[in-house]
Amino acid sequence: MSISEKVPPPSPSPQTDTEAAKRIEAPSTKLLRRPFRYDPLLSIGFVIFLLALWQLAVTAKWLDERLWPGPITVFGEMWDMLKDGTLQPHIGATFGRVLWAFGLGSIAGIGLGLAMGLSRPLRAMFDPLISTLSVLPKIAILPLVYLAFGGYGEVPRTVTVGIGVFAVMAISAMGAVRTIDGVLIEAGRNFGARWWQMFRHVVLPGALPSIFSGLRIGAATALLVVIAAEFSYTNEGLGFLIWSSWSTLSTTRMFVGLICIALMGVIFTLLLNLADRLFIPWKANN
Repeated sequence: MSISEKVPPPSPSPQTDTEAAKRIEAPSTKLLRRPFRYDPLLSIGFVIFLLALWQLAVTAKWLDERLWPGPITVFGEMWDMLKDGTLQPHIGATFGRVLWAFGLGSIAGIGLGLAMGLSRPLRAMFDPLISTLSVLPKIAILPLVYLAFGGYGEVPRTVTVGIGVFAVMAISAMGAVRTIDGVLIEAGRNFGARWWQMFRHVVLPGALPSIFSGLRIGAATALLVVIAAEFSYTNEGLGFLIWSSWSTLSTTRMFVGLICIALMGVIFTLLLNLADRLFIPWKANN
Protein backbone atom coordinates (compact mmCIF):
# COMPACT_ATOMS: atom_id res chain seq x y z
CA MET A 1 0.00 0.00 0.00
CA SER A 2 1.37 3.41 -0.94
CA ILE A 3 1.82 6.29 1.45
CA SER A 4 -0.86 8.28 -0.34
CA GLU A 5 -3.34 5.49 0.29
CA LYS A 6 -2.51 5.23 3.99
CA VAL A 7 -2.71 8.90 4.83
CA PRO A 8 -6.26 10.29 4.57
CA PRO A 9 -6.70 13.72 3.05
CA PRO A 10 -6.69 16.54 5.62
CA SER A 11 -10.18 17.42 6.80
CA PRO A 12 -11.11 21.09 6.80
CA SER A 13 -10.79 22.78 10.15
CA PRO A 14 -13.89 24.14 11.92
CA GLN A 15 -12.55 27.64 11.43
CA THR A 16 -12.33 27.07 7.67
CA ASP A 17 -15.91 25.75 7.60
CA THR A 18 -17.12 28.77 9.55
CA GLU A 19 -15.42 31.20 7.21
CA ALA A 20 -16.84 29.39 4.19
CA ALA A 21 -20.32 29.48 5.66
CA LYS A 22 -19.96 33.20 6.32
CA ARG A 23 -18.89 33.77 2.72
CA ILE A 24 -21.93 31.86 1.49
CA GLU A 25 -24.46 33.47 3.83
CA ALA A 26 -23.06 36.98 3.80
CA PRO A 27 -24.64 38.16 0.51
CA SER A 28 -28.15 37.06 1.48
CA THR A 29 -27.79 38.48 4.99
CA LYS A 30 -26.52 41.79 3.68
CA LEU A 31 -29.33 41.88 1.15
CA LEU A 32 -31.94 41.44 3.87
CA ARG A 33 -30.39 44.05 6.15
CA ARG A 34 -29.49 46.57 3.46
CA PRO A 35 -31.73 49.66 3.68
CA PHE A 36 -33.49 50.38 0.42
CA ARG A 37 -33.00 54.02 -0.49
CA TYR A 38 -36.13 54.15 -2.61
CA ASP A 39 -38.60 52.95 0.03
CA PRO A 40 -40.14 56.43 0.57
CA LEU A 41 -40.44 56.92 -3.18
CA LEU A 42 -42.18 53.57 -3.55
CA SER A 43 -44.61 54.39 -0.73
CA ILE A 44 -45.49 57.82 -2.12
CA GLY A 45 -45.51 56.57 -5.69
CA PHE A 46 -47.96 53.79 -4.93
CA VAL A 47 -50.36 56.25 -3.28
CA ILE A 48 -50.12 58.55 -6.31
CA PHE A 49 -50.79 55.55 -8.55
CA LEU A 50 -53.96 54.68 -6.61
CA LEU A 51 -55.15 58.30 -6.76
CA ALA A 52 -54.51 58.40 -10.50
CA LEU A 53 -56.41 55.14 -10.93
CA TRP A 54 -59.29 56.59 -8.92
CA GLN A 55 -59.35 59.75 -11.06
CA LEU A 56 -59.20 57.66 -14.24
CA ALA A 57 -62.18 55.59 -13.10
CA VAL A 58 -64.20 58.76 -12.48
CA THR A 59 -63.14 60.41 -15.75
CA ALA A 60 -63.95 57.27 -17.74
CA LYS A 61 -67.41 57.13 -16.09
CA TRP A 62 -66.65 53.79 -14.46
CA LEU A 63 -67.72 55.42 -11.18
CA ASP A 64 -70.63 57.79 -10.66
CA GLU A 65 -69.05 61.16 -9.88
CA ARG A 66 -72.03 62.15 -7.78
CA LEU A 67 -71.25 59.32 -5.35
CA TRP A 68 -67.52 58.92 -6.00
CA PRO A 69 -66.01 62.34 -6.74
CA GLY A 70 -62.50 62.23 -8.11
CA PRO A 71 -59.43 63.15 -6.04
CA ILE A 72 -59.04 66.42 -7.94
CA THR A 73 -62.53 67.46 -6.85
CA VAL A 74 -61.99 66.22 -3.28
CA PHE A 75 -58.67 67.99 -2.80
CA GLY A 76 -60.12 71.14 -4.35
CA GLU A 77 -62.96 71.05 -1.82
CA MET A 78 -60.45 70.45 0.98
CA TRP A 79 -58.48 73.53 -0.09
CA ASP A 80 -61.65 75.62 -0.16
CA MET A 81 -62.62 74.43 3.33
CA LEU A 82 -59.15 75.25 4.63
CA LYS A 83 -59.32 78.72 3.11
CA ASP A 84 -62.72 79.59 4.59
CA GLY A 85 -61.80 78.03 7.96
CA THR A 86 -64.54 75.38 8.10
CA LEU A 87 -62.21 72.36 8.20
CA GLN A 88 -59.75 73.39 10.94
CA PRO A 89 -62.26 73.15 13.84
CA HIS A 90 -63.15 69.57 12.89
CA ILE A 91 -59.48 68.55 12.62
CA GLY A 92 -58.62 70.26 15.91
CA ALA A 93 -61.54 68.66 17.79
CA THR A 94 -60.71 65.13 16.62
CA PHE A 95 -56.97 65.56 17.13
CA GLY A 96 -57.50 66.85 20.67
CA ARG A 97 -59.78 63.98 21.63
CA VAL A 98 -57.41 61.38 20.18
CA LEU A 99 -54.37 62.97 21.84
CA TRP A 100 -55.92 63.05 25.31
CA ALA A 101 -57.45 59.58 25.09
CA PHE A 102 -54.37 58.01 23.55
CA GLY A 103 -52.04 59.57 26.10
CA LEU A 104 -54.07 58.72 29.20
CA GLY A 105 -55.05 55.25 27.97
CA SER A 106 -51.46 54.40 27.00
CA ILE A 107 -49.98 55.50 30.33
CA ALA A 108 -52.56 53.57 32.36
CA GLY A 109 -52.44 50.50 30.10
CA ILE A 110 -48.64 50.28 29.99
CA GLY A 111 -48.38 50.71 33.76
CA LEU A 112 -50.92 48.01 34.54
CA GLY A 113 -49.60 45.72 31.81
CA LEU A 114 -46.04 45.86 33.16
CA ALA A 115 -47.31 45.17 36.67
CA MET A 116 -49.39 42.23 35.43
CA GLY A 117 -46.41 40.81 33.59
CA LEU A 118 -44.25 40.97 36.71
CA SER A 119 -46.85 39.84 39.26
CA ARG A 120 -48.83 36.62 38.98
CA PRO A 121 -51.53 37.71 41.51
CA LEU A 122 -52.16 40.96 39.61
CA ARG A 123 -52.33 39.02 36.37
CA ALA A 124 -54.88 36.63 37.86
CA MET A 125 -56.95 39.57 39.15
CA PHE A 126 -57.00 41.83 36.09
CA ASP A 127 -56.62 39.44 33.16
CA PRO A 128 -60.36 38.60 32.91
CA LEU A 129 -61.27 42.30 33.01
CA ILE A 130 -58.70 43.26 30.36
CA SER A 131 -59.76 40.33 28.15
CA THR A 132 -63.40 41.43 28.39
CA LEU A 133 -62.58 45.06 27.56
CA SER A 134 -60.46 44.03 24.58
CA VAL A 135 -63.28 42.14 22.84
CA LEU A 136 -66.13 44.47 23.84
CA PRO A 137 -67.07 46.94 21.09
CA LYS A 138 -66.00 50.28 22.53
CA ILE A 139 -68.75 52.27 20.88
CA ALA A 140 -71.27 49.96 22.56
CA ILE A 141 -70.28 51.24 26.01
CA LEU A 142 -70.61 54.91 24.99
CA PRO A 143 -74.23 55.18 26.23
CA LEU A 144 -73.18 53.63 29.53
CA VAL A 145 -70.35 56.16 29.84
CA TYR A 146 -72.83 58.96 29.06
CA LEU A 147 -74.97 57.73 31.97
CA ALA A 148 -71.98 57.44 34.28
CA PHE A 149 -70.91 61.02 33.64
CA GLY A 150 -74.42 62.46 33.72
CA GLY A 151 -74.83 63.54 30.13
CA TYR A 152 -73.05 64.32 26.91
CA GLY A 153 -69.77 66.11 26.55
CA GLU A 154 -66.07 65.72 25.87
CA VAL A 155 -65.27 63.65 28.96
CA PRO A 156 -67.46 60.61 28.06
CA ARG A 157 -66.04 60.48 24.52
CA THR A 158 -62.46 60.76 25.79
CA VAL A 159 -63.08 58.07 28.40
CA THR A 160 -64.61 55.72 25.81
CA VAL A 161 -61.65 56.12 23.45
CA GLY A 162 -59.22 55.83 26.36
CA ILE A 163 -60.76 52.51 27.44
CA GLY A 164 -60.06 51.06 24.00
CA VAL A 165 -56.43 52.22 24.06
CA PHE A 166 -56.05 51.06 27.68
CA ALA A 167 -57.06 47.47 26.87
CA VAL A 168 -54.73 47.26 23.86
CA MET A 169 -51.74 48.65 25.75
CA ALA A 170 -52.31 46.51 28.86
CA ILE A 171 -52.28 43.33 26.78
CA SER A 172 -49.22 44.47 24.78
CA ALA A 173 -47.20 45.44 27.85
CA MET A 174 -48.10 42.28 29.75
CA GLY A 175 -47.19 40.08 26.80
CA ALA A 176 -43.94 41.98 26.30
CA VAL A 177 -42.81 41.31 29.86
CA ARG A 178 -43.78 37.65 29.76
CA THR A 179 -41.80 37.04 26.55
CA ILE A 180 -38.51 38.38 27.94
CA ASP A 181 -35.81 35.71 27.89
CA GLY A 182 -35.58 34.13 31.33
CA VAL A 183 -31.82 33.83 30.94
CA LEU A 184 -31.52 37.62 31.05
CA ILE A 185 -33.55 37.84 34.25
CA GLU A 186 -31.54 35.03 35.85
CA ALA A 187 -28.30 36.72 34.84
CA GLY A 188 -29.44 39.95 36.49
CA ARG A 189 -30.26 38.11 39.69
CA ASN A 190 -26.91 36.36 39.70
CA PHE A 191 -25.18 39.74 39.46
CA GLY A 192 -27.14 40.95 42.49
CA ALA A 193 -29.34 43.47 40.68
CA ARG A 194 -32.10 44.99 42.77
CA TRP A 195 -35.67 45.08 41.54
CA TRP A 196 -35.52 48.62 40.15
CA GLN A 197 -32.21 47.81 38.43
CA MET A 198 -33.79 44.69 36.93
CA PHE A 199 -36.74 46.76 35.75
CA ARG A 200 -34.61 49.52 34.26
CA HIS A 201 -31.88 47.45 32.61
CA VAL A 202 -33.64 44.17 31.77
CA VAL A 203 -37.45 44.34 31.86
CA LEU A 204 -38.07 47.75 30.28
CA PRO A 205 -35.53 47.45 27.41
CA GLY A 206 -36.79 43.96 26.64
CA ALA A 207 -40.43 45.09 26.62
CA LEU A 208 -40.07 48.32 24.64
CA PRO A 209 -40.22 46.81 21.10
CA SER A 210 -43.54 45.08 21.81
CA ILE A 211 -44.84 48.16 23.63
CA PHE A 212 -44.20 50.35 20.59
CA SER A 213 -45.93 47.80 18.38
CA GLY A 214 -48.89 48.06 20.75
CA LEU A 215 -48.77 51.86 20.57
CA ARG A 216 -49.30 51.72 16.83
CA ILE A 217 -52.33 49.47 17.29
CA GLY A 218 -53.55 51.73 20.11
CA ALA A 219 -53.31 54.82 17.89
CA ALA A 220 -55.36 53.09 15.18
CA THR A 221 -57.91 52.01 17.79
CA ALA A 222 -58.17 55.56 19.13
CA LEU A 223 -58.89 56.94 15.65
CA LEU A 224 -61.52 54.28 14.94
CA VAL A 225 -63.36 54.76 18.22
CA VAL A 226 -63.24 58.57 18.24
CA ILE A 227 -64.72 58.79 14.73
CA ALA A 228 -67.56 56.47 15.76
CA ALA A 229 -68.10 58.49 18.95
CA GLU A 230 -68.34 61.71 16.93
CA PHE A 231 -71.23 60.41 14.85
CA SER A 232 -73.73 61.49 17.51
CA TYR A 233 -74.31 64.25 20.05
CA THR A 234 -71.56 66.55 18.82
CA ASN A 235 -71.21 69.38 16.33
CA GLU A 236 -67.45 69.26 15.76
CA GLY A 237 -64.99 66.61 14.66
CA LEU A 238 -64.17 64.65 11.54
CA GLY A 239 -66.72 61.99 12.49
CA PHE A 240 -69.43 64.66 12.67
CA LEU A 241 -68.25 66.05 9.31
CA ILE A 242 -68.49 62.61 7.67
CA TRP A 243 -71.90 61.80 9.16
CA SER A 244 -73.47 65.17 8.41
CA SER A 245 -72.07 65.16 4.86
CA TRP A 246 -73.47 61.67 4.28
CA SER A 247 -76.86 62.75 5.64
CA THR A 248 -77.03 65.61 3.11
CA LEU A 249 -75.40 63.61 0.26
CA SER A 250 -72.41 65.98 0.25
CA THR A 251 -70.11 63.15 -0.76
CA THR A 252 -67.21 65.44 -1.61
CA ARG A 253 -67.03 66.74 1.96
CA MET A 254 -67.44 63.18 3.24
CA PHE A 255 -64.32 62.16 1.33
CA VAL A 256 -62.51 65.21 2.69
CA GLY A 257 -63.17 63.93 6.20
CA LEU A 258 -61.99 60.43 5.28
CA ILE A 259 -58.76 61.74 3.78
CA CYS A 260 -58.11 63.89 6.85
CA ILE A 261 -58.49 60.81 9.07
CA ALA A 262 -56.08 58.88 6.87
CA LEU A 263 -53.53 61.70 6.99
CA MET A 264 -53.90 61.89 10.77
CA GLY A 265 -53.17 58.16 10.99
CA VAL A 266 -50.07 58.59 8.84
CA ILE A 267 -48.83 61.41 11.07
CA PHE A 268 -49.32 59.32 14.21
CA THR A 269 -47.48 56.40 12.61
CA LEU A 270 -44.53 58.58 11.57
CA LEU A 271 -44.27 60.10 15.05
CA LEU A 272 -44.34 56.66 16.69
CA ASN A 273 -41.69 55.38 14.27
CA LEU A 274 -39.52 58.37 15.18
CA ALA A 275 -40.01 57.67 18.90
CA ASP A 276 -39.22 54.01 18.25
CA ARG A 277 -35.85 54.96 16.76
CA LEU A 278 -35.19 57.40 19.59
CA PHE A 279 -35.99 55.09 22.51
CA ILE A 280 -34.87 51.79 20.94
CA PRO A 281 -31.69 52.72 19.06
CA TRP A 282 -30.39 49.13 19.11
CA LYS A 283 -33.44 48.01 17.13
CA ALA A 284 -32.75 50.60 14.42
CA ASN A 285 -29.11 49.51 14.24
CA ASN A 286 -30.17 45.91 13.64
